[in-house]
Amino acid sequence: MNKIPTFPKFKILEFTDRQEIEKITCKLLPYSDFHFTIMWCWDIKEPITISVLHNNLIAYHPDCLTGKSFYSVFGHTKIPLTLNLLSDYIITNALPSIIKWIPEEIFQLSNGQSSLFKEDEDNHDYVYDVAKVNLALGSEFSRYRQKLNAFLKENKDFEIKFLDLTQVETHSKLIYLFQLWVDKKQEQLSSFEPIYEFQAFRKLLQSAEHFNSLTTLALFSADEIIAFAIIDFMGNEYACIPFFKSNITYNGSSQLLMKSVVSFLHDNFIKFINFEPDLGIPSLRFSKQMYRPIKFLKKYSIEIAS
Repeated sequence: MNKIPTFPKFKILEFTDRQEIEKITCKLLPYSDFHFTIMWCWDIKEPITISVLHNNLIAYHPDCLTGKSFYSVFGHTKIPLTLNLLSDYIITNALPSIIKWIPEEIFQLSNGQSSLFKEDEDNHDYVYDVAKVNLALGSEFSRYRQKLNAFLKENKDFEIKFLDLTQVETHSKLIYLFQLWVDKKQEQLSSFEPIYEFQAFRKLLQSAEHFNSLTTLALFSADEIIAFAIIDFMGNEYACIPFFKSNITYNGSSQLLMKSVVSFLHDNFIKFINFEPDLGIPSLRFSKQMYRPIKFLKKYSIEIAS
C-alpha cells in the first residue's frame, strides 16, 4: 500500500487509499463527492490523483461529463494556507484553473478569502429526513403520495427483494434495467452522461465484494425487475444512494421503491439520506424536490486568476 503523498506530489487513486481518505473525510459532514464509494466508481476515465496538504485531501479530477478537469479540497485544517498553496501551484504550472466541490465548512474557515468563492448550486447535495419521508404527511408530499398510490392501483403483483450485489445473477438483472434507462435517456439527452454513469455503475459491480456497507433493494413486478436502489452507509447517521434507477413505464415505481428504502433506513437508525446533486439538470431537480429536502450540503468553487 502506497501512502498518499504530501502535496505537491500526487498518486493515482487506489482502493487501498480508502482508510486514509476516510480518516480525513469523517471529520466533516458526509459530502457525496468525497464518499469513497462514489469517488471509486466514478474514477472511470483518466485516473483521479490525490495528495495531502496540512491533513486536507487534495484531488485532481478529470471531469468525464464536461471534459474540464479541476481540483478539489476537503478538510478543516489551515484552510487559508492550503488554498493559497494550491492556487500558487495551479498558476505556476499553468494547470486547470478551477477548484470545485469546496464544502461549506471550508468556505466558513476561509477568513478573508470568502469573496473568491462562488456558490455552486448545481452541485449541492440534497439531504432528506428519513423519518419525515417515511411518514410522508401533509400537502408537501401530495405529489409523492399520488405517484405511490398510482403504482399500487395499477400493480397488484409486486415484491421488494434484497439482492446480493456480489452475485453474477444479480449483476445481469441490474444491468438489464440500467441499460433500459440508458437507452431511454439517450433518446432525451444529447450529452454522454448516461453512458458514463453506466460505466461507473459497472465499476461498482466489479468491486462490490470489497464494499460490505452496500445494500441493494429491488422492486419486481411479475418477476420482472422494474426498479433498484444501491444504498451505502456513510457514517454520522447518513446513508447515500449511489445508484437509483427505475423503468419509467411503470408509473410510480420510483416512489414505491423510495418508500421501501426509507423504511429500511429508518429500521436501521439512519436519520438522513444524501441524495447527491442534481447537476443543474431540470428533470433531475424536479424529481429530487419531490422528497422535500430539509437542507443542502452546499459546495463552492474558486476560479484561479492566472
